[in-house]
Amino acid sequence: MPDNSHVRVGFQIPYDIVIPVGKYVSGTLGGTIVASSQVGCQAWSGTFIGRVEEGGSWENMLDQLGEPVVIEANRLYFMTSNCPHETLKLSAGTRRTFVRVTLAHNYDNTCLRQQ
Repeated sequence: MPDNSHVRVGFQIPYDIVIPVGKYVSGTLGGTIVASSQVGCQAWSGTFIGRVEEGGSWENMLDQLGEPVVIEANRLYFMTSNCPHETLKLSAGTRRTFVRVTLAHNYDNTCLRQQ
């Protein structure tokens, strides 16, 4: 939505900026770059209609999800900020390094998309 008055967050941003949440989750701005030393996450690609619930739950959109993309070890992935994803179980004692870089809210991410 262009008007973000419906968005409630449990923290105060300590800077004098307004983050345009409606644009930020549009798929063209911001986003996240991730990499992992072990297979330990899967995500879904596409456009989804619905609302992310408490704790990041996207269960009300399950009927829209197709086959997941497994986040492979030692590869770099770009996700939009609203990409549904989940952690996979790892064997006990597995050491994993996971790196997540969150891009600025106004970063034009269209240059990161595969053609």
